Amino acid sequence: MNPELDRLIKVILKECELSYAASQGPGGQNVNRRETKAIVKWNLWTSSIDALSKERLAYKLKAKLTRNGEIVVYDQSSRHQQTNEQRAKQKLAAIVRKGLERPKRRRPTKPSRSVLQKRADQKKMKSELKSSRKKVKI
Repeated sequence: MNPELDRLIKVILKECELSYAASQGPGGQNVNRRETKAIVKWNLWTSSIDALSKERLAYKLKAKLTRNGEIVVYDQSSRHQQTNEQRAKQKLAAIVRKGLERPKRRRPTKPSRSVLQKRADQKKMKSELKSSRKKVKI
């Protein structure tokens, strides 16, 4: 896709903190012994990305940011720690990619001639209908 965006995401994934916790759900004794839930934290304000990208991310991802300016993503869908770590990093990358995405410019469009004609005809008919309801002057 965009090489600049890919470079930013690589920087972000290098800066993120990784921790593990006991995951929820079925699994018996193994769930209690292993910490397979992967938690990825990335601080927006202490990141080394450029200021413009920080502002754009802060604006677009304000609902996902903590008070400290962190984005916290976790995954516990697998029983394997490495798989959960990879998925959590992929989730973070997807969130950042969506936040840095520039919206396409909207080109203003004009209504077609036939639509304008149809609207004028309808207005004319409605006007005639209303005028036919008036009292007739003798």
